[in-house]
Amino acid sequence: MDSAPTPDDESTRRARVQAFHGALAAVAERFEAHCGRKPTTEQLLEALSLTLIARDESSSADEPDATAEDAASTLARWRACPPWVRPTRRPRVKDGDVIHIPYAAHGARAILGRVLYAPSKGREGPGYGLCLLVIDKDAPDDLLEQPSDERLAELCKGTPKLLRPYHPGTQLFKDGLWTVLGNVPFEDPDRLLPCFAVHLLQEQRDIIRDYWGAEVPNTPENQARVVPPSVGGAGTLVRAIRALRGLTPWRARFGELLPPKRSSPA
Repeated sequence: MDSAPTPDDESTRRARVQAFHGALAAVAERFEAHCGRKPTTEQLLEALSLTLIARDESSSADEPDATAEDAASTLARWRACPPWVRPTRRPRVKDGDVIHIPYAAHGARAILGRVLYAPSKGREGPGYGLCLLVIDKDAPDDLLEQPSDERLAELCKGTPKLLRPYHPGTQLFKDGLWTVLGNVPFEDPDRLLPCFAVHLLQEQRDIIRDYWGAEVPNTPENQARVVPPSVGGAGTLVRAIRALRGLTPWRARFGELLPPKRSSPA
């Protein structure tokens, strides 16, 4: 039978709640001083979650004031990214763009993604927005400052994919968390674009369509390219990357993001 909480336990709990609320207020206040407006709830929570994850990974002590300072610094760094200046404008992303995707606090570790398809006028895809391919290559520490197309091409050359093609949406571009580094065109992007499984109700049969809607042979190769017909969300993508890099536990739901022949972590 659990014992009732002691006055000391209750006092500690109240102090921690007050400290957390103080941290939230400190982040919002500092952000408003930097940017002239209050952060959105998503921006506030993302900054705090990145900071708290980092502190947990390093097993550092829980210091509310330091947490607030770290999270505010994260928000201040995001402000330097171009999408911060125009948070409501749709990011200009095009086929072949190489993306910097942070997956540890403050961007201390980031991985590279490549845009397989970006919607453009007169060239509409299946309606799920950007199609992104995450490759198994971490970004060098100085890549944000020196992202030449030649250097990016060398980093991308022959690098295997870490995850299947994925539709992450554009919110993290708008928030300035994901950055376009440059452009390295694919030699044959259609070969890498996913397929979709479709059930024809009237004909009562299952078929596979390519990315542009044409029926393709139901071969093992095309079956391996099938992905869910939906926008999965960038958060799931980043969590899967973190798990594959050994930062967080692997979850069974991430299995559908793995490319064929890649086994999940033990």
